[in-house]
Amino acid sequence: MRGTLEKNLEVRASVNDVFRFLSDASNWTIWPADGKVPGIAAASGHLAKGAVIRFTTTDGAEHEHHVIELIPDRKISLHLRKVGPPISLFVQEITDNFEFEAIENGTRLNRRFEVRFRPNAIAEMLGRRLFVKQFDRAIETHHARLAEKFSR
Repeated sequence: MRGTLEKNLEVRASVNDVFRFLSDASNWTIWPADGKVPGIAAASGHLAKGAVIRFTTTDGAEHEHHVIELIPDRKISLHLRKVGPPISLFVQEITDNFEFEAIENGTRLNRRFEVRFRPNAIAEMLGRRLFVKQFDRAIETHHARLAEKFSR
């Protein structure tokens, strides 16, 4: 069972600047906790296809993103395989896709967040009610922080 969130963001920066910022995992700490969704406390590494990026969230959980696709200035696809608690109670895996598009005054970032729930009805029901709603709000917060970073 899957759930999908799609969000778009326009920023006043070049595609290359936005891509370079997001492809450096140490910049991910720009994403704060939001409600029940923890922020990123620490992450390191530069993204490359096949790389594994380890990060710790503000609640102390450890996670791993596997870079499954990387096309410079066009696309980043991350697969969250090692999911720590409390997310792991509902979710088996997450794929986070970023697509970059040049627009007149900067960049449009198209983000698609795909969640595969644990294979039981209770996990899916709770995941859809709690997790997806919380992540929808968290992605909005992430985008606001990213827009703020590039508006300076």
